[in-house]
Amino acid sequence: MARTIEAWGGTYYSIGDRERPWPVGAYRVETARIRQLLALSARWHSRVAVQQFVSTDRDELLQAAISVGTASELILKALVSSTSPALLADRGDRDSLLLLANASLESTNALAFRSIAAAEVHRLAKHLHRALPIDLNDLAPLAARNAAAHLAIVDSGQLRRAVVQHCRIVQATLPLLELDDGPYWGASMRATVINLLDEAKSEVARVVAAKLAAATTALNTRVRALPEEARAAYLAALSGRMLSSTDHEEPQTCPACEQNGWLLCGVERGPVEYDSENGMAWASRTAYPFAFECPVCGLELENEELPEIPDFPDHVELDPDEDPIEARDWEPDEDLWRGR
Repeated sequence: MARTIEAWGGTYYSIGDRERPWPVGAYRVETARIRQLLALSARWHSRVAVQQFVSTDRDELLQAAISVGTASELILKALVSSTSPALLADRGDRDSLLLLANASLESTNALAFRSIAAAEVHRLAKHLHRALPIDLNDLAPLAARNAAAHLAIVDSGQLRRAVVQHCRIVQATLPLLELDDGPYWGASMRATVINLLDEAKSEVARVVAAKLAAATTALNTRVRALPEEARAAYLAALSGRMLSSTDHEEPQTCPACEQNGWLLCGVERGPVEYDSENGMAWASRTAYPFAFECPVCGLELENEELPEIPDFPDHVELDPDEDPIEARDWEPDEDLWRGR
């Protein structure tokens, strides 16, 4: 049986039950449930970070950055609390320690609890478990979160590095919590995480794998509740819909959802060629893909990512330009034209 966070069990109590200090929406829980709450929230933020870090939407990137730092902090707080919940209290804060000891509940508000800072919990977790892959001089998940939360800025490259670092931390932490990674990530997202951590693959290959998984998950979420006929109609309505206008759009099956998407191309013309005998001129045209977009699942791939999809052509030969502007003033040699 898979080892899950839910299997830790526990009871939710009425929000009016003052003997249980920790509010959870419309309920309250005992101090013993703190570790579970931390792990559940960490899981949600971990999934959001891995799902959205490959997005091109600014708000989704900001959310991914906030989530990756939050998830790292919370999963390590869950780990630290396994040793003792008292380790979660900021040093010397009496009321916070009393809350964790289930004392002085009437006079102390749990919402005023002062916990150790995110960087400090990384240091403490590393102190307790030396093998954890935490570089205290490079806490990329926290840097990404702070930039997003306090300045609304996010760097895609830094965010990708933060997500990879976070995945390493999670994969090393779960066994210490006696949890399996399958239920933590979910089946499809676990495959994405394994790809992200596969050092034999290039960074581009890891990102493409993450984009494919994210697009598939997003589409499945949208159509999950639809009956089969409605689902087919939904896909048909979106499939092949044009999103962008470029020199040339080449239809191409989407590698994520197998619907009709588009390779966006630039077009290069060859030199003008002439047929004096027939008085004709033409120029060859070749389309070179620089991006892919799918109107159904939302997959977007950039120029350097296209070679990772084996079915994508590196060029497409188009019909020639039979009326090249360069030849409009050209006339064939008169002697040849008259057969002399």
